[in-house]
Amino acid sequence: MRRLLPTALCMLAFTATGQQGPHQPLDIRYHLGDDPNGKLGWANPDFDDSGWPIQTDGSFPLTPAHSDGFVWVRIHMQGPAVFEGPPALALLGRVNAPAVQEFFVNGVPVGQYGTFPPHASPRIAVREMLFSLPSQAVKVGGANTVAIRSWSTPGQTELNKILRAGRNGAIRIGSQDILQAEMQADRATALLAEMPYFLLDVLLALLGVAMLLLWRFSPSQELLFCALWLIVMPVYVASVYLSAGGFFPPQLAAAAFSGVIVIQAAGMGINVELTRSVLQIRSPAFRIAAHAFWVLFNLGEFLAAVRTQPGLFTDTAVYCEQWALGLFNSLMLCASLGAFFVLRRSRTFAAANGFINIIVLLQLANVSSALGNGPVPAISLWSAGFYASTFAIAFTVIAGALRAWRSARELRAEFDAARDVQARLIAPAADLPGFKIEGAYQPAKEVGGDFFFVRAGNKGAYQDNRDLDGGAFVVVGDVSGKGLRAALTVSAIMGALRTMPDLEPARILVALNRGLIGQLGGGFVTCCAVTISANGTAFFANAGHLQPYCNGKEVTLDCGLPLGILPDAQFTETRVRLAPTDRLTLITDGILEARDPTSGELFGFDRTQAITTKPAEAIAQAAQAFGQEDDITVLTLAFTPLEVAHA
Repeated sequence: MRRLLPTALCMLAFTATGQQGPHQPLDIRYHLGDDPNGKLGWANPDFDDSGWPIQTDGSFPLTPAHSDGFVWVRIHMQGPAVFEGPPALALLGRVNAPAVQEFFVNGVPVGQYGTFPPHASPRIAVREMLFSLPSQAVKVGGANTVAIRSWSTPGQTELNKILRAGRNGAIRIGSQDILQAEMQADRATALLAEMPYFLLDVLLALLGVAMLLLWRFSPSQELLFCALWLIVMPVYVASVYLSAGGFFPPQLAAAAFSGVIVIQAAGMGINVELTRSVLQIRSPAFRIAAHAFWVLFNLGEFLAAVRTQPGLFTDTAVYCEQWALGLFNSLMLCASLGAFFVLRRSRTFAAANGFINIIVLLQLANVSSALGNGPVPAISLWSAGFYASTFAIAFTVIAGALRAWRSARELRAEFDAARDVQARLIAPAADLPGFKIEGAYQPAKEVGGDFFFVRAGNKGAYQDNRDLDGGAFVVVGDVSGKGLRAALTVSAIMGALRTMPDLEPARILVALNRGLIGQLGGGFVTCCAVTISANGTAFFANAGHLQPYCNGKEVTLDCGLPLGILPDAQFTETRVRLAPTDRLTLITDGILEARDPTSGELFGFDRTQAITTKPAEAIAQAAQAFGQEDDITVLTLAFTPLEVAHA
């Protein structure tokens, strides 16, 4: 994670050495608080600082949040024997938090950045600086005293109790040209030390972009959240590095600092959603708590950074920051442990994600992870563990997405096969002698739950001995629901209609109802059946279906219960006499329920009735263009007796 230490003292852990000679340990002492007698007293080289604590282990205790934020550091160092140019004071290293600092050499003020209280104007980040020194301020070859007066925003010093030494900074007195060269070398060394992390960050960002491209072909929440997380995280690291390195102009430093917090907050929020999605955490309490913790942490960090005066508000912001970060990572760790040990779900992801939370908690406890000696640690176990865990998370999500993609392809093949079968079952409507028939069928998904059935009428076992020779038998229906379940029911109904003998429409519905009882899992089927004789006499039976239309006007039928609800349901018939050229239109509710995606308005009865005189395909296309949400089926039947057709 390499989270920056939020402190204004990061420039004060100096590896202080003279120029032109072997590096010798020098006396570095510090004092918390400001000089009550004026700054020139503690900056004076003759001031007795023997009572001040001395740096022995490369670390300084930090000022508490409720203090005035001032720290003085006095460094006793040997000046170079010879100056090969104008003398200067160089600071190598970076200030990583809002701070103000003033520098003295042998009591002479030589440079300052920021403005001290009461009108504090701290600088967010400062890169290496070089101050020219008056020749009378430096003792050539003698003992010199460098004093630093530092003030930081109160909230920047509490989160990490100890400022650890390392490559935080160095101070030099020497020739200006040589110090400039040394500063360039220091920048190159820092860049070289960061290069492995930089390359890893670039690789993670590219991996995130690749996952976004993969998401277009295999859309899943896990893939999207992981891609965004992998992109945001390197941006956060780069923003931290640029902000801490002082690469932003002073007028943009505050905005850059705020931007870093915003990016950090976005990454934490995305990580919560990624964890919930992969580990299948459905608890609303977990989601609310996790998001609340990262909001409190980032808000507290921002308020602690911008407050310039100690007090209850600053203390509250600091402790909210501390506790919220700890609680956030503890909650996320518990979720990962539960998934790994109890639910045994997505265990690779749970282990990697949990290890990242452990890393942050150990960092909060100031547990060091550096292996190796020197100003740049050879290995950081926390950084290595973080990147290893991040790549493990990425590859786990990618592997899951690829498995889902392969499953989707297989399922797509199955749906294509089911669609082909359904297309064979619901054959395109064809004209019959004396009838011009058109049909349109547009399922909302790969397969649908609507159906229509047309066949020539024959003389069958009709109770009233009606003769349908030369007539037509038509059924239009709608299975509740959509997709594969409804399509399977359609297949069963079409099979029954194909094998069923010629019966009156009411008896057809009774037979279908008995066969569907207990087979629909709580669903139902609406259906309208009609037989039309060669002379235009039509008999309708309706099981909860939409009323048909004749010449653009609704035909009122006795409406029974939908099929599949009551085993002993009965249906009545309605007789209608069709005149030559009359046009029947039967539809399913996909026409009425088409919805405008912008206004949310339904297609409705009025629009439907207005277009029922049009061809079936035109009716279906009108509803589909309006905004299809359900299966759409339209069947039109024009009565054209042979003598009319020949006329």
